[in-house]
This record gives sequence, C-alpha cells and structure tokens, in this order.
Amino acid sequence: MSNKRQKDLYAFFSSKRTKTAATSEENLADRTDQTIVSEYISENRTNFTDCQPSTSSSAVMENKESERITRKEKELAVPNMFDIGNYVEEFGRMPKNQDNLKKIVEILILCGQQEIGLRGHRDSGRLTLEAPESNDGNFRTLCRFRAKCGDTGFKEHILSSGSRSMYISPVIQNELISIIGSQIQRKILERVQVTKYFSVLADETTDISRQEQFSLCVRYYDESVKGIQEDFLTFVPVTDVTGQGLANILKKMLFSLGFDLNYLRGQGYDGAATMRGAFRGVQSIVSAEYPKALHALFIALLKFVPERCVKNSAKYLQSKNIDLVVALERVGQASDALENIRNNAEKEFQQIFTNTVKLAEELNIEIGLPRRVGTQKHRENYQAENAEQYYRVSLFIPIIEDLIRSLGERFLGQSLDTLIPVNTKTNEFKHLLPAIEKYSDDLNTNNESMLRAEFELWQMKCANFEKPIRTVVEALQECAEDMFPNINKLLVMLAVLPGSNILQ
Repeated sequence: MSNKRQKDLYAFFSSKRTKTAATSEENLADRTDQTIVSEYISENRTNFTDCQPSTSSSAVMENKESERITRKEKELAVPNMFDIGNYVEEFGRMPKNQDNLKKIVEILILCGQQEIGLRGHRDSGRLTLEAPESNDGNFRTLCRFRAKCGDTGFKEHILSSGSRSMYISPVIQNELISIIGSQIQRKILERVQVTKYFSVLADETTDISRQEQFSLCVRYYDESVKGIQEDFLTFVPVTDVTGQGLANILKKMLFSLGFDLNYLRGQGYDGAATMRGAFRGVQSIVSAEYPKALHALFIALLKFVPERCVKNSAKYLQSKNIDLVVALERVGQASDALENIRNNAEKEFQQIFTNTVKLAEELNIEIGLPRRVGTQKHRENYQAENAEQYYRVSLFIPIIEDLIRSLGERFLGQSLDTLIPVNTKTNEFKHLLPAIEKYSDDLNTNNESMLRAEFELWQMKCANFEKPIRTVVEALQECAEDMFPNINKLLVMLAVLPGSNILQ
C-alpha cells in the first residue's frame, strides 16, 4: 500500500488528525470517505490480519530502538492497534445514523412550527412502538407514529439502537433545539446584512419561574421578499433592571449574535410592566453611543384613554406591516382626539369616575382622598374639594397631556417622508436636508448638487406612476438601487424604523 493511501485512510479514521493528514484531506475534497475505505480494502484485503491487535505487534510499536520509525512515518502509518474491520462496520452505519438524526430534527421543527410542547408526563427511558400507559409527550408520540407508518429505516433505529444512541433524550432534544435556534439566528443575520440597516424591538416579560427577562426582536427590510420583517431573536434574562444595566445587556447580546450596531437605526421598547421607566433610560444610553438609532416608545393607549377615541388607531399602529409614513397619519388622528379630550377633561372624566365608583362599591372599596400635609416631598400636594376633582387633576389630565406630547414629536420621520412618491409632488429637496445631514456617513456622496439631481430624477419617476404609492415598501419596490443609490438607502432606513410604534 502506498504512503499516500495510508495517509488518506489515517486522515479519516484518526481522532487526532495531524497537519499532514489535514493537507491530504483538502486534496481529497472531491472524493468521498467511502471511496477511500473501499479502495483500501480491495487492494489490501489479504493484509487485514496484520492490522489486528496483538501483543507482538504492540511490542514492536513500542520498541523504538529496534524499529527506528521516524516521527513523520508514524504520522503517515495506520496504527496496528486499530481494528479496521470494526471501523468499516461503524462507517457503514454512519449514513443511516445521519438519516435518522435528520428525521428527529424534522420532528422537532414540526413541533416548533405548530407551537406544541415536546415533553410529556413520562418522557424518559427507551422508546417502544407500543402506546404507553401515560402520556409521554408530543415528540415521542410523533417519533412512534413515524416508525409505525412505513418508515422502515426509522423503525429499525427505534427497535435496534442502544439506549445511548437513540438521540431522543431530553438532553439531546435541548441540544438540537439550541442548534436549530442558532441556525435561525444566523439566517436572520444574513438577511439583515444584505441591506445592513435594522432596528431592535424589546418587550419586557416574565417567565413561569418569575425570572425577569425581555424578548429581543429585530426589524429589517428583507430584499428577498421585498418586505419588512420583524423576527424574534431570543429571550434575554435580566438581573440588573436599571437603564444602564439593560443597555449593557442589550448591546452585549446583539454583539454576540453578530450584529453591527453601527447600522442600528431604530429602537422600539414596550412601555409596560416593571421595566417601563428603565427602558426609557435604555434609549437615551444607546442613542448617546449610536446617535442614528432613533427611539420609538409604544404607549399603551388603550389602558388610559376612552376606547372610542383611539382604539382603532392603536390597533392599526400595532400591526407589523405598517410603515412610518402611514403611522404618522394615524398618530395625527389620535392626537386630535386626545386634544379634544383634554379640552373637555371635566366632562370626559366624570363618566370614567362614575363607572369607577360603581365598581368600587361592588368590591366594598371606599374611594377617598390621600392625606394632605403642609409640605409634601414624595408626591404633588394637589388641592381638591373631592375625590373626583383630585384624581382628575392628579391622574387623568397629566396622562392625557403626556400622550399628546409624545404623539406630537415626529423628529426625522417628517424629513424622510419627503421621499414617498405621493409626497414628492408637494415637497422640495430642502425638506430632505435634515435627513441628508443626519445620515451623511451612510450616503454614497455628500455632494449636494448630485443629491439634488438624484432627488429630482426620483420626482420625475414618481410623477409617472399610474397609481399613488403611499408606503415605504411600495416605494422601495420601484426604487432601483443602481439608479437611485442614495434614495434607496434613505428609504430602507425609513422602512426599518419601528412604524408599528408611536414615535417620541
């Protein structure tokens, strides 16, 4: 047998491949391992007996002086202590094991897609084809179902595999789920990197064990489907609920997933539950380090404002596919409704307070005034003649005014809004200048004359559209990157801003 063939076989079987063997592996990239083994067996069939372990052969290998084998020759030789027959037999099972593992992964993915749990009351021990006395979970049931419905290879795996090689234990399930999750995150990252720009969305939640955590999602423009995507990335456990602590955890997690925060263009945080105030601090900390990461804080309108005023707008603003342009229109409508409530605060709150009193009476709760003192350090010391007046002045009016103030701040959304085709007729290049100044580092050129010419060319194209285009996604579908490189980038950044949130 040639040294090259010895080298090839050792590169396949050895658990510690040397640099020389690794080089051989690269040269054999187009040849399968099975070809190497079969060729070796056919050419050296009579020599297999020499490969069986024996006392004499081991002694010869250990006696360096008598054999005088160089270090390089040892690396190239197939050790006599290896039982090649066993390795060939094990190699023959490898494709079957890989195929069965693939089927197990498919069952895990099916459970995930259908949003059904894996575990049951008794989900340990050897899997059999007979139905168990107690429920052993969806995963094991689906494995049993597949084995009983004509998949002979998987059935053989279930019946003949050892207890340590079935790949269905809870530990293996968790490992496979973790691997699948990592692959999903990698695919999302690849999609984001096509257009580069993205926004992060975080929502505080608590799991069943009362562990504080927040869900981390990413919003981006997916070039492959020509649409906006909002994808879940991971749950992030939280130990420090301060603004600085949450900001550090957020940045660390995004870095670990491979995201470049220099392309972060938006932040969206749910203003609910225990971390509401902390997330307000997160946006300022992140914005200080990454000034282009504009902030968007969703305010739970339905919790504080009469249903008839903003319910429809709030639901519409929470839809995934809405973009910033349409959101600003709905925000204006909600803002007008809130202004009307503020102007008629006494009348509006009277009905709310009446309903509250009725509910309190049913629960045997007395609504009274807080104790007032001459000097109050921890809260406002409002002067009121009765409970209704006190809560209207201290609670209802401040909330309405805070909502109006939040809805009224539009920042750069109005400047980027200039690029929407329906707005190009009434807007001029000067309306786009704030966005150009903000994102000057992202554009292909800072030459104002060239940018003006590109904008005017975009205006002419928009004027020829048969149907009015009102959304960012529709505009991007018409904006060819090679012809409008800077307009396209600005539209992508407008698209990734959390339009499903109310902007601050």
